[in-house]
Amino acid sequence: MPLETSIPSWLRSRWLRRSLQGILLLLLVIFVGRYLAGQWDRLQEQPVTVNWPVLIFSQLVLTLALALMAVPNWLVLRALNARLPFATVLRFWFLSNIAKYLPGSIWSLPGRMFLYQRAGVPLAQGVVAVFWEALLLLLSALLLTILGWPLFERQVPAALLAGAIILMALGMLAVLIIISSLRLRKRVLTLPMPERLRRHLTREDLWLTLPQFLWLLALYVGCWLLIGVGFGMMVFAISPAFENGWWPQLIGLYMGAWLVGFVIIFTPGGIGPRDLLLGLGLSLLMNDPLPTVATILARILWTLAEIVGVLLTSLFHGIRRTTPTD
Repeated sequence: MPLETSIPSWLRSRWLRRSLQGILLLLLVIFVGRYLAGQWDRLQEQPVTVNWPVLIFSQLVLTLALALMAVPNWLVLRALNARLPFATVLRFWFLSNIAKYLPGSIWSLPGRMFLYQRAGVPLAQGVVAVFWEALLLLLSALLLTILGWPLFERQVPAALLAGAIILMALGMLAVLIIISSLRLRKRVLTLPMPERLRRHLTREDLWLTLPQFLWLLALYVGCWLLIGVGFGMMVFAISPAFENGWWPQLIGLYMGAWLVGFVIIFTPGGIGPRDLLLGLGLSLLMNDPLPTVATILARILWTLAEIVGVLLTSLFHGIRRTTPTD
């Protein structure tokens, strides 16, 4: 007897799937709500004056910037001939990001592969699309981390920072050369990597062209810049002595903290290492308790932006599915 026919019809019903999705979403809201409430209680203990209009606007900017991150993801899929509606890619972007609250931000990547495949994207395109998304996301954040040099050099020897920048430049050059050279591409595919990814990357049609790669990299940089501006506005909202020269430093600091949180895979959503690095960097600009307040607020605003994105895109998806078409 086929497996599908052996499963009761009520277990395969759309109503049950939607009910389970609703329950999971509710549990998510409860979990995150409790987390945010705890963070808010910590803020209440700090004697800080907040410019609420600026803080609210920074939340809007951050939410918009996170949503715009789905645009290059959508374009990566199109470049690989895997076309999905932008609304679907946007919803998958927010949904997969929730998986990073499991230990390690990396869980958002296989989550997005799974969602792409469920939406009808062939496995090869889905796996490689997420590979390009992750590579571009990391490289663009790494580029902007350079803006935090004035803060980093006060904690790290200048020679070490210069060496890191040289390595980054060489790495970026190597990526660009590999993309444009078929010979080097074949040699790279002999390096250790997941066998599934290696098998897919042997296909020529799953490689971005150099112009496509550079264009997508520029889009990711633009999105990260907007996220950094949102963070800077949040710092401005709580700092009475904010200086205009802080803007590039804050953007670079935020990018560096995000990268550290991403690569340290044993912490949920980068919580801990990311917050520690932000606090250390901000302590070079502001007096206590402002670095602590800014670190807590940064976590709250980012989490709120993700939850709002999940709720709005899920609501839109539900309305679209229940609306009859002509």
